[in-house]
Amino acid sequence: MGAFPREECYYTYAEYKEWELAEGERFELINGEAYAMSAPSTKYQAILMELSSYFNVFLQGKSCRVFPAPFNVRLFYKADESDDNVVQPDISVICDRQKLGPEGCRRAPDLVIEM
Repeated sequence: MGAFPREECYYTYAEYKEWELAEGERFELINGEAYAMSAPSTKYQAILMELSSYFNVFLQGKSCRVFPAPFNVRLFYKADESDDNVVQPDISVICDRQKLGPEGCRRAPDLVIEM
């Protein structure tokens, strides 16, 4: 695909996963459109880790798992990778282990936290 997503184009997950991004560069796909995400602040990162830690402790011994960003969520998962919505919620909690794939979450998480 190249080093950077083209402007005003339609993308699928298959294309998204091939992007060669610079370190720290992140994008989400919403209805096939690429949206750049800015780097989080130090305060944001501290709060993210604190909340993730609380959820992780609370869910110990339960079937749910906590995943802080960056963690890909393919909302309308298609095995052929033609899905066009890939987001990275601040915190994702997944209780149905069948939703987990090597690339992240397949379908909506059980809980999403956006800060």
